[in-house]
Amino acid sequence: MMQDMLNNRKGFVYTVFTIAIITIFLAMILVRTTTVSREKIIKEELRTSQLLHIISDVFDDMKRAMTISATRSLIATINWEISTGNFTSNFTSTMQELLFNGTIGGEPQPFAENSTLPYWSGKIENILKQQRIGASLVYHNITVDLTGYFKIRVTTNVSVVLVDRIEDAMLKRNETMSTVISAEGIEDPFVTIGSLGFITNNFRLCPWIKGNESSGSVFYGKALVDYTTTNFSFVPPGSELVLVTDTLVGKTNYGNFAGIIIQRDENLSSVAYVSGVENISMIRNGSYVVVSSNTVYLTNITDSDCIFKGANSCYFPISDAPTVLDRIEGRNYHTNIYDKTGKYGIASFICTASLPSELRKGNEILALDYKYLPLV
Repeated sequence: MMQDMLNNRKGFVYTVFTIAIITIFLAMILVRTTTVSREKIIKEELRTSQLLHIISDVFDDMKRAMTISATRSLIATINWEISTGNFTSNFTSTMQELLFNGTIGGEPQPFAENSTLPYWSGKIENILKQQRIGASLVYHNITVDLTGYFKIRVTTNVSVVLVDRIEDAMLKRNETMSTVISAEGIEDPFVTIGSLGFITNNFRLCPWIKGNESSGSVFYGKALVDYTTTNFSFVPPGSELVLVTDTLVGKTNYGNFAGIIIQRDENLSSVAYVSGVENISMIRNGSYVVVSSNTVYLTNITDSDCIFKGANSCYFPISDAPTVLDRIEGRNYHTNIYDKTGKYGIASFICTASLPSELRKGNEILALDYKYLPLV
């Protein structure tokens, strides 16, 4: 019996020992499994965080690519117009064809070579592929409008899909993307084609000075800078002269001027004016000035500059003048196709002395471009 009790004790000890070993083994497996699971979760979270950063960088790169492509497409459009003597009838459609195909009417354009949106998308996708990330980057149809005199906004919807081939994760995002490009410094095709190539002018805004009070009128003409004359009865009705003076106190018969620019703050009721213009000394005698409300735009060119140098003026706002995109589409009048605000019409003075005598109209030396052109 003692032997049986001893054997039972040994069996019990062996059982307890076996259970302990199995428990420890299972605990080790559980700990390892839990550790592996946690490591996997951490890796997935890290990779997901990386994907979020990557997709943000992708959208930044796509916007930069869009800015480059849109700028080159604008240049390509104007280059094509000047080269062929034809205007695009729809700038948005032309821009879209250039952005996606690099062509106008199916013909490849040198300025758009290796600069289409699909080209840039492919470059970005290849870079991501090297990081074992599959990608689908898609630009959709574009819209175009104006945000300034020379500021052109191009807008599109963009779809991005990223697939992480390491962690088998996918991220999708759609966004509306806009970029603003500038036509400033680029040749105005309306002037070049409208003058049959005899006159060229580049888009640039005139410098300006501000006044405090005004009649709210728009007027323009040649500046007569005069601080001493008190009686202006010699000025004929309908004069194109704009009087520039320090004050109208003690002065008479100034009603025939196209408008008056005054240094001091004064109120008038019988003539278009702007007053309180502190930097009046910047106005060159005989130069053409344009006044819109309380802003004086300085062209800084005179008839002599035109006759002896063939100079044309910078651009200034005129409400009924064509916008930069109206000009690119060949119009000599303002539309609201791209300018919903109605305030981005621009004009310049062109030198008619640059034209052959048989093509000149009237006796103007410097003429408003949109009222003088096209010649035919």
